[in-house]
Amino acid sequence: MKEVTSVVVVGSGIVGLSTAWHLLREGVSVTIVEQSSVAAGASYGNAGWISPGLATPLPEPSVIKFGIKSLTDRDSPLYIPPTTDGAIMTFAARFARNCTRSRWNTSMKALLPLNEGAIEGYEEISSQSNHQDGLRAKEAPILAAFYSKSDASALKEELADIVISGGTIKSQELSGRDLAGQYPYLNPNVSFAISLLGQRFIDPYRYCLSLADEVTALGGELRFGERVLGVEPTHSGATTRLSNGETVTSDAVVIATGAWTSTLAKSLGVKVSQAAGRGYSFWAASEEQIDHPIYFPAQRIACTPLDNGLRVAGTMEITGTLEAYDSRRVDAIVKSARGLLKGVNLEERKHEWVGPRPITEDGLPLIGPTKSENIWVAAGHGMWGVTYGPITGRLVAQALTSKRLPSTLRPFSPLR
Repeated sequence: MKEVTSVVVVGSGIVGLSTAWHLLREGVSVTIVEQSSVAAGASYGNAGWISPGLATPLPEPSVIKFGIKSLTDRDSPLYIPPTTDGAIMTFAARFARNCTRSRWNTSMKALLPLNEGAIEGYEEISSQSNHQDGLRAKEAPILAAFYSKSDASALKEELADIVISGGTIKSQELSGRDLAGQYPYLNPNVSFAISLLGQRFIDPYRYCLSLADEVTALGGELRFGERVLGVEPTHSGATTRLSNGETVTSDAVVIATGAWTSTLAKSLGVKVSQAAGRGYSFWAASEEQIDHPIYFPAQRIACTPLDNGLRVAGTMEITGTLEAYDSRRVDAIVKSARGLLKGVNLEERKHEWVGPRPITEDGLPLIGPTKSENIWVAAGHGMWGVTYGPITGRLVAQALTSKRLPSTLRPFSPLR
């Protein structure tokens, strides 16, 4: 592979923008091509957590139980609508095969380097950017709350497994008066919590807007409203075919289109099955000032302080990227949240949103070259795209410019 001096990045979500920023810092000419707008996909309305303390592989034994329940319960946090779509059925079968303890342990060890570099990745961008205020992640604990201490057993086992795998996470348990006194916005029925220390959070859309401004300031070109029809390797690089009939030539291409990656990557030898794990969110006003994220693991609900209220996000709906917004999924979140939060107006919610998160069959992202060394994929991060965005961008940029694939990325090969 010759020296990389020009790269086309397809997609302007958190992963694509982070990759572009790092490449520009390495002196590479970058063009971002985006069919819609900045953060138009999963990077827009998600919870915005930078949470290496919670970032684990999605396929694990308990998911099978939730998956079976979801076939008959539309209100289940994990919902798989009845379908005859062959691609989704294939994904579900392969995903189920990965829901074993041994495969979870192997995948967790592979993710540890990303977890360890996640927060540093954000600090690097904010410290070296002109838009520091817009690119500064807020440090705060994530409070995982439960109706009872016994409900927390699954999370406690997961945290212990992370440590056994070699990870680190500091936490503090709270209950009784300590919990009620410090967190008055929890319903009195919530009697136990685990505070996960040292985490971060952002408003993902505003962060991406600031990062896009920084990319432009560094000389990057952002082209919106142009769909990429195909990416093909050439003898010395790659060509990107656009819907307006234009062809862009570059030394390399990075496909960072989230749940839509399969469309471009299939012809490039990427066979790992993927699905759109759609998440829903909305904004609700809060009577109390809340300055840290709240997580309800049993209900799969994530709450993030935003605009003097909370962004309430949840559900994992395995379906196609083009399926219509389903208001019943938001109703299911509200139904669960009513017994958990106090002083949060869940009835007059605003900014209801659905976005597809790119889920892979084995729970590991797709980061690395395709069958062409000039065409890379950086996608498939599942629920952890915000957590892993900057560290992914750094690793991809370093590998492209040094022409060396770091061992950290080998488990995430798109050709695995």
